[in-house]
Amino acid sequence: MTASMDIALSGQLALSRRLDTLAHNIANATTAGFRAEAVRFESLLSTNTDRPTDFTSTGQSFVSRRQGPLVHTGNLLDVAVDGDGWLGIETPAGQAYTRDGRLQVSIDGILRTKT
Repeated sequence: MTASMDIALSGQLALSRRLDTLAHNIANATTAGFRAEAVRFESLLSTNTDRPTDFTSTGQSFVSRRQGPLVHTGNLLDVAVDGDGWLGIETPAGQAYTRDGRLQVSIDGILRTKT
């Protein structure tokens, strides 16, 4: 394969990864407390030939730290995290963290998450 084909293929793989990430974010856009994923790409330099050639990495996914809009629900027990924080909750498997602040009181009078 020629260098130009290799370069084009690396670009297409990067675009495919970006499209997968966008589809995931759109599918979960209405999920309470959802944090979008983003992809970071790098330029890779190959010196295996006479002429050094730049390629695109396939990308590294990470959870975005950008906060979405706060929405007033009208439920007095709902809370929202303003900023870069998480709610700590107790689960049967131990402590877990969430940004889903939809809370309710159980029949036993215990404050619980929706799930």
